This record gives sequence, structure tokens and C-alpha cells, in this order.
Amino acid sequence: MLHDMRTSVPGAAKLAVLGLWMALLAAGCGPRERTAERTARVTTGPLRVWVAYEGKLESRTVHTLMSSLGGSATITALAPEGARVEQGAEVVRLDSSRIERDLVRLEGQFAGARSEYESLKNAEWPLKLGDLERQMGEARAAADAEQQYLADTRALLKEDLVTPQEVRQQESKAEQARAKADQLATQLQLTRQYVEPLALEQARAKLTAAEQELALARRLARKPKGG
Repeated sequence: MLHDMRTSVPGAAKLAVLGLWMALLAAGCGPRERTAERTARVTTGPLRVWVAYEGKLESRTVHTLMSSLGGSATITALAPEGARVEQGAEVVRLDSSRIERDLVRLEGQFAGARSEYESLKNAEWPLKLGDLERQMGEARAAADAEQQYLADTRALLKEDLVTPQEVRQQESKAEQARAKADQLATQLQLTRQYVEPLALEQARAKLTAAEQELALARRLARKPKGG
């Protein structure tokens, strides 16, 4: 009986050692298994740093958008707030009806100024000068006639056919006729030298101003101004 108990103890010890070994393996305290080697390629690259700040963003440069023709304007389209735009991109679109009305008005002014200038140059002033020339010719003819009648009256005075008073009256008429002819000649000369060129220059300046205003309005209508 004792012999059997002695021989069975080593077997029980083996079982205890085996159980402890299994427990150690389960707890991860046993021999480490050899894991597969892992490699990674390391290269240089940009370093991005993200920092969070509290607050709001404001434009560094502020531009004012306005109509190039001045006055109030109605906005019909506007780029979204905070949108990124490039140079030349459409930021705002204004109502073009006012510009179109201005174009119609300026085109009418330009047409009127051109018509006025052409009328003065080709019709009115040639007619005025022609009328003055006619009046001057008639006045000279009348002065020559009065001068001839004066000569005849003086001849009749020598024959006692007229009185000295009649001669003096005829001399006055002849002098008035000659003065009128000289006045018309001076008027014609001054009109040709000063009055006509000045009137045409004023009409030409008015035409040029109307043409420039119309050209500016057309250019602004094609490319509205943005500040």
C-alpha cells in the first residue's frame, strides 16, 4: 500500500508541473514567439501644421463697386460672400436699363449736334453771307445812283433849274446811301473773318463733346466699372 503511494507521487507532480506550464502559456509568460519583421520607407515631404484660432476673417483690402456713370444703381447679381475670384472675374452686375437710357439720350444729342453743325456749315452761313453780299451790292448800286443824281442836280443848279436847298438834300441822300453801302461791306467782312468761324467752331466743339460722351457711355456699357 505504501509502495503504491510513493510511486504515484511523481506522476501527480508531473501533472502539476504540466498544469502550471499550460497556465503560463495561456497568460503569455511563456517563450515569445518570433514575429515577422516589418519595414517602412521614410521620405521627406511638406510638413503641414494646422492651428485653430477663434475669430472672423476680414478682407485686407476693401474695394468699392459703383456705376461708372455715377448716381444710384440697382444690383442684379452679386458673387457669394467669401468666394475666391480672379482678376477680371465678374463680381457684381448692375442694372443696365439706366445706361441704355443714357445711351439713347446721348445718341440723340450727338445726332442733333452733328445735324446742327452740318446745317450751319453747308446751309445757314452760306445763305447769310449770300444775303449780305446781295444787300451790299444793292446798297452800292443805290449809292452810285444817288451820287449820279447829285451830279445831275448840281448841273441843273448851274442852269438855275433847281435850288441850292435841293442840292443839299441830294448831297445828304447820297452820303447816307454811301454810308449804308460801306456799313454792309464792313459787316460782310467781319462776318466772314470772325462771326462765321466762331459760330462753326462752337458748333464743332459741341459736336465733339457729344461724340466723346457717347463713346464713353458705349465703352462703359460694354465693360462696367468695378472698384
